[in-house]
Amino acid sequence: MTRHTQTPIRPAHLPRRGFTLIELLVVIAIIAILAAMLLPALSSAKERAKRISCASNLKQNAVASLMYANESRDSLPPMAVSINSTDDTHGGWPWDVPGVTVTNMASYGFSRHSLFCTSVKDQDQDNEWNYGLPSFRVTGYAFSTHGSDLLGGNKVLSAYVVQKTTTKLVYNNQPVALVDTIFIADPNISQTSGGKTNWMGITGGANDPQGKPIKYDAPHRKGVSPLGGNVAAVDGHVEFRALRNMLPRSQDTACTFWW
Repeated sequence: MTRHTQTPIRPAHLPRRGFTLIELLVVIAIIAILAAMLLPALSSAKERAKRISCASNLKQNAVASLMYANESRDSLPPMAVSINSTDDTHGGWPWDVPGVTVTNMASYGFSRHSLFCTSVKDQDQDNEWNYGLPSFRVTGYAFSTHGSDLLGGNKVLSAYVVQKTTTKLVYNNQPVALVDTIFIADPNISQTSGGKTNWMGITGGANDPQGKPIKYDAPHRKGVSPLGGNVAAVDGHVEFRALRNMLPRSQDTACTFWW
C-alpha cells in the first residue's frame, strides 16, 4: 500500500514573510563592503592596462628612432632641425618634435596616436597636435635627443641629451650604462608654488575646441599622486620607472620634466 505525503497548505490569511528593515540594511552593508574591496583592485587593473598600452606606444617610437639612427650614422631623430644654417625649427618643451622629424620617423612605421600616452587622452587631439605648425608637432612623450637642449621654453639639461646610439653619458662624474641611457620618456611634469609641488592640471598653451586650456595630469597615478612613467633606452628596451627613481631632466621657471 503506497503512502502519499501531502504538502501542507499555507492558510490564505497568513502573510508571506519578507525582509525586515534590519535584514535589508545588513544586505546593503555587505554589498558596500564588497564594492569597497573590489574597486581598488579594478582601479589597479585599469592602471596596469594603461601602462602596458603606453609601453607599446613607447616601444614603437623607440624602434622607429633606432631604425632611423641605423640609416643616419647612429644619429637619433633630432629635436631641432637646422634651416638656413640656424636651429630655428624646434619647439619650446621636450615633447615638441619638428614636423620633418615626425615625418621621417613615421616612415618607419608608427601612427600619430602612438606619440601620446593612453593615460593623457586630452593631449591626443588636433588642437594640441597642430599647435606648433608649421615648425613642430606637440606630442605626449619627451625626447632627449639632439636639439632638446636648444628648446626655448623648457630646455633638457645637456647632461641628459643623447645625440647618438653610441653616446656615453656621464652623470655626477659617473658613466651612465646604455640600459639607463633614456632618450624617450613618458614624463611627469611638476610645478612648485608656495613650497608645494603640483603634478596635476598643468597647461602648456594649447586650447581645446571649446577654448579651454588643455591640461596635463601625471600620466600614471593613484588619485592625484604620481606613480611614474615608461621610459625607452638606447639599447631598445622599455620599462616602467617609479617616480622615486626619476630625476628632474629639464630646467624652467614654469615647470620641470621628470623621467
